[in-house]
Amino acid sequence: MMRKSLMYCCLFVCAMGIFSGCNKDDDKKPSELVGKWNVKEMPMDVVWEAPDNVVVEAGSVKLTVKQLAAMMTPTLNALVQNGLKDVTLTTDGKIEATYKKEDSNEWITAKDYAKYNVKGDNKIMLHPDADKVFAEMKGVDATKLAAIKLLFKAGIPVYYTSNGSSTRFYLDTETVKALKNVLPILLASVKDVPDFVKPLLAKELPGLLEKSTKIEFGLTMTKAAN
Repeated sequence: MMRKSLMYCCLFVCAMGIFSGCNKDDDKKPSELVGKWNVKEMPMDVVWEAPDNVVVEAGSVKLTVKQLAAMMTPTLNALVQNGLKDVTLTTDGKIEATYKKEDSNEWITAKDYAKYNVKGDNKIMLHPDADKVFAEMKGVDATKLAAIKLLFKAGIPVYYTSNGSSTRFYLDTETVKALKNVLPILLASVKDVPDFVKPLLAKELPGLLEKSTKIEFGLTMTKAAN
């Protein structure tokens, strides 16, 4: 539960506990993002647009990407809201997350799953630790895992927009398409996704993403008072 929550918050933050430390080219001033961020009620949103002829066929049922987004959003919200309480971005580019293990009522703190650095206005780079993120996911193809590690090492762009005390962190279209081989693995590990759907996701999702004109995964959090 915790790894998937972190990914979506970065992705997730599910996702923000995994960014790299600031480098020489980054802004040395303290970032407005530093501090604790609380997960809001219904924090996740999915924006997905594609031509009308882009559909997924599940037997006799055809689903458009908007229908898929409507189906995915409650699952993602339940996953994040039940498993992630808050995320703290430290001044030295590290991320800490308060999460709850599956089938447990105890909130605990996770560290060292990711680092971050600020890249100009409204953009941060996320660097997940792939070994930790995928440690409990069995059967991940070794070739895909190697490619994912390279992607994570290079960094995942995460954008954000603020409205008062709330900030929406999101993956934009280009980034989501770059993650097309990662998302089916993450979604296949979610218990709420029916087993018969998982092979369909692995087969169809990468192609759907490539044909999409716009797709964003967003997570909205509220800055805690100092």
